[in-house]
Amino acid sequence: MEERVLSPDGKMQWTGQEWIPLPPQVPTTTFQDTVVMGDVKTEIVHQHTHSSTIHNTVVQDSEKMIRSHLSTMIDALTEGRAQDAKNIFERAKQIDYDLANKLHNGEYMPALVNAIYRHAEQYCVTYVLNYNFDRRRESINIYSQNLNNSYNIGIQKIQEVLRWNPNYMPCLLLNVRMIVKSNLSNKQKLKQAAQIYKYILSFEPQNELARRELDKILRKQKINLMVILIPVGVLLALVLF
Repeated sequence: MEERVLSPDGKMQWTGQEWIPLPPQVPTTTFQDTVVMGDVKTEIVHQHTHSSTIHNTVVQDSEKMIRSHLSTMIDALTEGRAQDAKNIFERAKQIDYDLANKLHNGEYMPALVNAIYRHAEQYCVTYVLNYNFDRRRESINIYSQNLNNSYNIGIQKIQEVLRWNPNYMPCLLLNVRMIVKSNLSNKQKLKQAAQIYKYILSFEPQNELARRELDKILRKQKINLMVILIPVGVLLALVLF
């Protein structure tokens, strides 16, 4: 192809016979280019949307798995399988550490505490509260020994619940029932039960049950004190007069 001869200002072209204006330049972006660029743009948007969808799906699946683990953990705690429950929670944290802790310490905490309590209650009712002396089965000494051993285990289970939630009312009341059934002296029973009722009233002053039962205990303690003091007073009167 013959090289074009342009004017110094670049606006005219020499044909060999005369100068003619240069034709207007065509834009470098063609229709085909526009289509291609449109496809690229569309593809990028599609990839971004697809990536977001995948991310959201992964997050949702992770949450479902963690919730499933926590539900299984609750079942294990209800059955008294504390170590299994701990292992299940560790696996949940491996899926998503922050989310597992958030659900465990927040939404699922009441159910977890209730699960531990149900196990403790079942044990205490079966082996302490409903365990009565039967001379055909055991001697009074064996009965007292078995009751004391079961009582100590039950109290440990109650304390475990209260470590999770010190103000868990059903467990505090169960503790009182256990004290009443124990081999403790009447004086110790009244003292320990009074301490629990006073604690309940410290964070729930309007609790009528705690107030009523505490008043009963205080009256009994007053009567017991009078029973002790009256003979002493009579003895002193005899000695002095």
